[in-house]
Amino acid sequence: GFTPYQAAISAVVLPPRYARRDPRNLARVKAVVDALIAKKLSIMGK
Repeated sequence: GFTPYQAAISAVVLPPRYARRDPRNLARVKAVVDALIAKKLSIMGK
């Protein structure tokens, strides 16, 4: 289910948010994506 992924997302410490369209905001997206990938790999046993 979604529960392990929800826990992974809520555990992420996001970097600061910048102005709209600031490319540094992509670091926030990357933090969430990296956490989700790590969770998926841990569930798959890799």
